[in-house]
Parts: sequence; structure tokens; C-alpha cells
Amino acid sequence: TPGSTDEKKNKRLSQIKKIFEFFDNKENVILCGDFNAKPNSKVIKFLNTTEYKNCGKFINKKNLKTFPSKNPKKCIDYFFAKGNIKIKDYKLFGTYEATDHKGIKATFIV
Repeated sequence: TPGSTDEKKNKRLSQIKKIFEFFDNKENVILCGDFNAKPNSKVIKFLNTTEYKNCGKFINKKNLKTFPSKNPKKCIDYFFAKGNIKIKDYKLFGTYEATDHKGIKATFIV
């Protein structure tokens, strides 16, 4: 859900909690995509309190800026993983002509 109103932020938090509950009994899970949420958002703070690892932060020691693609100023795209999944590599790719976000290439060992 894009947008920066409190209503949109709360909707994103509700959505991620539903996803979290859906996968709660699964051992190995990778959640990824455009979360429309900055690292200090309720959504990302919630995921950071769970068993999910923030893959970009784990590998790079910081969240990589993914938006906008021409001159990224914020991180709103993520990979999170839980279970017996090892994060091997995590990097950005792509040009602004192709998309409005930088792409993320993540390599895992399962």
C-alpha cells in the first residue's frame, strides 16, 4: 500500500502481520519486495522483532537505498528470511531507464 498517511502506514502494518501469521508455522520463508516502508517504519520495526533476518542489513551492515532508482535516497525494498536459510550475497542492480526502484539480487543457500 503506497502512501505516507497514518491510515496507509497502519494498513501496511496490518498486512505484514497477516503475512507473518500465514507463514508462522513454516520453517523456511523468504519475504521480499517493495514494502513501501522505511527502515524506521512500524512495518520494518515489527519484522525486526521476529525471527526474520533483514538480509540487506545482515550482509551490508546497513539498508541499501533503492528508491528512486536514478539517485536512491531511501530504502523501501527488502528481503527478509527465516529458518535454515543462509544469506550469501545481496546487492543492487539496474538503471533508472528500466524502473523506478533499484533491483535487488539476493543469493541464498538453502
